[in-house]
Amino acid sequence: TQERHDIALKAFGGYCWVADTDTVVDRFNALGKPA
Repeated sequence: TQERHDIALKAFGGYCWVADTDTVVDRFNALGKPA
């Protein structure tokens, strides 16, 4: 149903947001460390 699709999309979007945040944090930490 459309409702299930919306729920799945929101859940997937939330997962992607968390994954993207982790990636940004990792990159920020890497930039903060001496080369």
